Amino acid sequence: MKRSLMRYAASWLASRYGISSSRFYRSAEHRAGYHWRVVGIIHMASLHALIIDDDAYSIHVMERLLDQEDISYTAVADPTRLEEVLQTLDKIDIVFLDLEMPKLDGYEVFAILKKHIEAEVPIVACTVHTAEIHNTRRHGFFSFVGRC
Repeated sequence: MKRSLMRYAASWLASRYGISSSRFYRSAEHRAGYHWRVVGIIHMASLHALIIDDDAYSIHVMERLLDQEDISYTAVADPTRLEEVLQTLDKIDIVFLDLEMPKLDGYEVFAILKKHIEAEVPIVACTVHTAEIHNTRRHGFFSFVGRC
């Protein structure tokens, strides 16, 4: 998952900031595999991610990946509190959204997010059900991450 997520983040940053993919390079500094880094131009610490997931372990994994990239984040474990949390955030650059949660599923949360965040903020669906990729595209998600 780490390698594909970093590849996704690199391509998203390149497209969002108009930087060619040659501005990115692979670095084998980390034991867990390739680690994508941005060369100059963008300071990663200025990016902020929103993680919406009811599973504490999934949140922990995503937080570790974002920490490695120096991307700040806010985690929301209870989607019913999302609107309250959104009011406290100054900036959101990317959203990682679990599709299967109690009370509100990912598609319902997606609709709430679309009302409260800027249209160009990418919302990435995260789920173990890789067959959902087609549904997420139809609903307008920016991308999809299949988890093991």
